Amino acid sequence: MTIFGDYARYYDVLYQDKDYAGEADFVLSCLVRRQGEPRSEIELAKEKLERLRRQKRGLMQQLLTGKKRVKY
Repeated sequence: MTIFGDYARYYDVLYQDKDYAGEADFVLSCLVRRQGEPRSEIELAKEKLERLRRQKRGLMQQLLTGKKRVKY
């Protein structure tokens, strides 16, 4: 059996009582409580993540080209 097969078997044993549907309902109720459409909340989070990734990419480029120096 592969490593992932073993992992999946252990995961199933450890989390056999986990209520995945209940957790999904809980997350949905939290999003709805915030007075927003769940899809819009998710889209906002995705946009924020993309902005942060672009910022990181720009900062890394400045570090790698020597435009910014790290003091240590």
